Amino acid sequence: MRCSYCGSHRHDHRTCPHTFGGSARRANLRCGYCGARNHDMQACPHRHTGRAERGRGITILDRGPTR
Repeated sequence: MRCSYCGSHRHDHRTCPHTFGGSARRANLRCGYCGARNHDMQACPHRHTGRAERGRGITILDRGPTR
């Protein structure tokens, strides 16, 4: 994972805090499966899905795990 906007390896361009859309997406990001706020339902580690499917989801690594 690498952000094409700022170059960070902790998030991708969809959730970059340096862009208006990325910061808005971060503020509203919430997993519909477990309720955590650092990933979406497609990237949820609690679901029994493969790594390839989780790779298509949104995960923020520079924010600690919160519920």
